[in-house]
Amino acid sequence: RINTKSYNYLMFIKPKEVIEFLSSHLFLLSGWSIADFGCGGGYFTTLLAEKTGPDGKVFAIDSQEDAIKETKELAELLGFQNIEFHKANLKKTAFENNFFDLIFISQVLFQNNKVKNKFSNVSFSAVEEIISEAKRVLRDGGYMVLLEPKNQLNFLYGDIVEKDKILSIIKNQGLNLVIDKEFHENYYIIVVEK
Repeated sequence: RINTKSYNYLMFIKPKEVIEFLSSHLFLLSGWSIADFGCGGGYFTTLLAEKTGPDGKVFAIDSQEDAIKETKELAELLGFQNIEFHKANLKKTAFENNFFDLIFISQVLFQNNKVKNKFSNVSFSAVEEIISEAKRVLRDGGYMVLLEPKNQLNFLYGDIVEKDKILSIIKNQGLNLVIDKEFHENYYIIVVEK
């Protein structure tokens, strides 16, 4: 088992609390195939791997080689055998349609919420592209979890994505809103079903 007290001490949002919340609401079950979009340092990846168990699998996906390396080192240190590592652009992955039971996206969208050039004809933002790709690889009846900061925090790099913008994207994508909840004072969590 993982000593999650050390994780909770180091993080401003408590990963174990997030995972327990998802598990208690049956959004995270043993044996599932899970994508961790933007795995970062692997804190959530390893907790997801613990919950889905040896019959499930977590796919740690990040565009940064350093993040993949750090997550892999943590997973090896903790002895996980049910994690695969993929360096990929979250806007276009190589996974098949309807592949995952759960897509977990934590603190990723704000890092991709760049202000567009006012002369650009692009109508699809990076945030929309990531959600669209997550929808594509999520099975029907599967869940997508979005955990994002609701306030600009000094230690975060990126532009906050207003919750209303994400809710609008979700509606336009035809996803069904299951949970829209503030999570502690600085974050919100949204769970949708495909």
